[in-house]
Amino acid sequence: YRKVSSEKPVYRFVFLRHAESVGNVESRWQGQSNYPLTEKGRAQARALCERWQREEVKFDLVITSTLARARETVRAWSVPLVAAPPGSEASPKESA
Repeated sequence: YRKVSSEKPVYRFVFLRHAESVGNVESRWQGQSNYPLTEKGRAQARALCERWQREEVKFDLVITSTLARARETVRAWSVPLVAAPPGSEASPKESA
């Protein structure tokens, strides 16, 4: 991420796990199963987005899995999104 300032930008990689999903609540081993976020998970994702907005943290790019829980976690951020299938070694594809 990049903090907004007049100085030369500093780039960092941020690894973020998805917010709470239905599979988490059901104590399931999720792997590549496509469980959506729970209401609590959506609230967690919104809260993190709001925190980073207050802290003026900006992302240039988000790379995410194609699974619903991962994409839903980052949906609120207005940044380019690249989705790569789980376990994929291929180049990620642009997604809308």
